Amino acid sequence: MIVSNVKKNILIVPIAFLFFSWVTAFAQDSADQTVIFKNFLEGLHSYSKGLFYKTRKEYKVAINYFENALKGNAELHRIYYNMADCYYRLGDFAKAAKYASLSVEQRRDYTSAYMVLYHTNMKLKNYNGASEALQKLIQENPNNIKAHFLLGQLYFSKIKDIEKAASYFEKIVTISKEQSLDKTYYETSLYYLGYLNYKKGNIENAVEHLKEALSVNERNRTARRFLIDILMANYWLDEAEKQINTYVTIFPCEAKMHSYLGRIYYLRNDIKAVFHLRKAVEQMNYDGLLAKALLMELSNQGDDAEGILKLITKKHKEYICPHVALAKIYERKKDFHSALPEYLTAAVKFYHAALYDEAIRMFSKVLSIREGIAEVYTYLGKIYEEKGTLPVALLYYKKSNELQANSKLLSHMGYLYLTIKNYSEALKCLDLAIALEPSDSQSYFLKGITYSHVGKYHKAESNLRKAVNLKEDDLYFYYLANVQEKLHKIKDTIKSLKRAIELNPNNSRAYNYLGYLYAERNMKLDESVKLIQRALELEPENGAYLDSLGWAYFRQRKYKEALELLHRAEKNLEKEGIPDPVVYDHIGDVYKKLGKISEAIKYWEKAYKINKTVEIKRKLERHVRK
Repeated sequence: MIVSNVKKNILIVPIAFLFFSWVTAFAQDSADQTVIFKNFLEGLHSYSKGLFYKTRKEYKVAINYFENALKGNAELHRIYYNMADCYYRLGDFAKAAKYASLSVEQRRDYTSAYMVLYHTNMKLKNYNGASEALQKLIQENPNNIKAHFLLGQLYFSKIKDIEKAASYFEKIVTISKEQSLDKTYYETSLYYLGYLNYKKGNIENAVEHLKEALSVNERNRTARRFLIDILMANYWLDEAEKQINTYVTIFPCEAKMHSYLGRIYYLRNDIKAVFHLRKAVEQMNYDGLLAKALLMELSNQGDDAEGILKLITKKHKEYICPHVALAKIYERKKDFHSALPEYLTAAVKFYHAALYDEAIRMFSKVLSIREGIAEVYTYLGKIYEEKGTLPVALLYYKKSNELQANSKLLSHMGYLYLTIKNYSEALKCLDLAIALEPSDSQSYFLKGITYSHVGKYHKAESNLRKAVNLKEDDLYFYYLANVQEKLHKIKDTIKSLKRAIELNPNNSRAYNYLGYLYAERNMKLDESVKLIQRALELEPENGAYLDSLGWAYFRQRKYKEALELLHRAEKNLEKEGIPDPVVYDHIGDVYKKLGKISEAIKYWEKAYKINKTVEIKRKLERHVRK
């Protein structure tokens, strides 16, 4: 029988391996060369016959020949693998697993055998076994991208562990960036990561991964559709418009995309909405119904559109367009009683979607119908606060509070006045908040912080004590300690910091503060080091904490260790754009102890340039004279 060239190629490579192995074995022991040579010929013949029958899908016959080939005692991992593969194709998964395991025992890095183990366990629905097989393969070959990919899919679709799934897809992304590999795995892994982040609620990460997948393959229709759906669901309209326009360029004439564009332009009061809505009405679903209703509203056919829009608002509570359309219809009919709640609903939805200009426009519509709604002014205040325009935000909050006194709002206004350093107004608001709600610890806390800013530390301590009496909060104790230190109440300071740590064992600032307090006063230095080291466990690269530990080592006369940490602190703080004169001063002090006066002077000068204190000036005068 003639074997095709394709089938010949299948046989040649493995037979060449066997030939090399058996010839090597033949050469090793001349005494048994006759037996070895006979086994070699029989093994070679049986193995080639086994491969031949395997290609013809006569698996039982092939297995018999592979069993005979084992007598050759060479390249056993290949023979066991082929036997396992034959049993797998025959549906005998127990034997498939047995011979695949034997193949792995012969050669730990033999990928094909692991794959048979994986597929066998998948057929048996033994997903943990399938995972174990691929994990063992990865131990032998950490960069086996296919194994990582299959594990990602396994944990995603079968084991339902999305964190594990994500870890394998992330590994593929890392490997793909380091090596030139099949881009399909990279692209698909990015898509999975986009989906998994979306399921976890990490919308920004989801969008980032999907956009990266599209940078690999801009024609990935599934990824771009999913990205557009996410963008539209979250009302990221500018990015959605950009992605939709790219999509329709590559895949034209899709009604859903026209529906999306129509809604975007409708919300912007852009006449282009009409063109796209007309192309979207052909859809036999709610998107098509919405397009039809919006076109009716734009054509002054409000009576016909009203029923459809009400139906859509019940079915799709997340949609904004139907509320805007209903409000316009009611306003046109001078039914302001019905228009007002629709405008208000649309405005609040715009606010939550961070579409602030659209929200302002809707809230303005509400106020044009009825002025005295405190909630509207509160929302307008929130919008301008989000936009960073605090004076305007405060005006709206003030108006809201005039209409309806609210202790929480007054406390928040006190915080904003504190932020813009208008301390007198901050205190007024906080006093009003306390008068309305004497049990609100937050107002006392903010009042204490305000008094601390104006240097009235006794009043600050009094209010902060009231705050901690109402609510034991680690943040309250931390700031109470800060005020107590300024009043030179060191025992109370230490007590407050210890309480902050008890309340929150992860309060890195409290650990650092207490540790630095000890170091600064040259007391309990061993405990000081432990406290600051704990702070650094929580924030390893915090420049202020590195400075504290360096200063604690300085107090322990460990000058070389201190200098190393202080230079790290210097580097980290400069990288963050916040160079600290205290760090420079400390470095100067260490250099002085090491006898490097010129270096000490250089750092004192850097400190003095930022903060012209008397202490640094005296150091410079004392050493420059010399």
